[in-house]
Amino acid sequence: KVLQYAGCSAEQWLAQFDHDEDRLTALSLLCRVVVFDMGDVRLACRRMYAFLERAGADLSRAVYTSFAYGKSGGLLQYFFRNANHIHHTTNIPWCAIGAPHELKDGPPRRAEVPEPTVLVVVDDFCGTGREMVNYFKQRREDLERYERVFFLCVVAYEAGLQRIARELPNVTCHAVYLHYKLFDPRYTAMSPAEKERARPFLERYAERTYPCSEFGSIATPFGYRDGQSLVAFFYNTPSNTLPIFWSVYKGWQPIFQRYDSYNVVGRGGAEQEVPRPGGGEGADEE
Repeated sequence: KVLQYAGCSAEQWLAQFDHDEDRLTALSLLCRVVVFDMGDVRLACRRMYAFLERAGADLSRAVYTSFAYGKSGGLLQYFFRNANHIHHTTNIPWCAIGAPHELKDGPPRRAEVPEPTVLVVVDDFCGTGREMVNYFKQRREDLERYERVFFLCVVAYEAGLQRIARELPNVTCHAVYLHYKLFDPRYTAMSPAEKERARPFLERYAERTYPCSEFGSIATPFGYRDGQSLVAFFYNTPSNTLPIFWSVYKGWQPIFQRYDSYNVVGRGGAEQEVPRPGGGEGADEE
């Protein structure tokens, strides 16, 4: 399953490392990557909906959204609607949460839907929680029109959810799966000895995959903002995930594809990574 969505063969990817010891370390990390395929995502979406039911949310008056069109949250919103048989009239863009009934380009039946009292925001991945907090704060007044607001995601770091809960206490947060950073003591899929080997290994390959000299302080040997993630989705890979897996910097071949504004097609037709400011959350960017 890990290699089902590979961007190149395992042999091609491993050949980029300098010697056998490094290749063994890379292979050890690869074996720990958790890949969410379509079935996993749909199951997670059903569990997210079950959480809403357990929480006592009035789903007859709920609307569903994600933070941005064209990003992985929008794709997850579609999967969520599809997996739970939710009518599309209750799905709205983030920009419309302040007045869902005033949408001019929505289906006519949307006007017949009761005034919503529950807002459900879905996403696939929450790392630092930084972007989620920013989105919520930008629409703080709009959030006040709802009796209950939920943020649901497939997988998250505990710290990211805690940040949202701390800064936005009226938002109920839930992730189907909680993951820990690679070097977090609570991450036990690798032994302390394996982690000790992995750290200098990743630091050595940072200049080839995600150098801070090109991308600034957000870039670390362990992913965007020290992400230390070992997560991938069948449709994309978060930048929190270790860069050795997804980078295309200067010809590096990724074993997991990452599709966003970092990876662009150059004049020669090959994908290459280009520096740009900022960053975000989710499988598009974390």
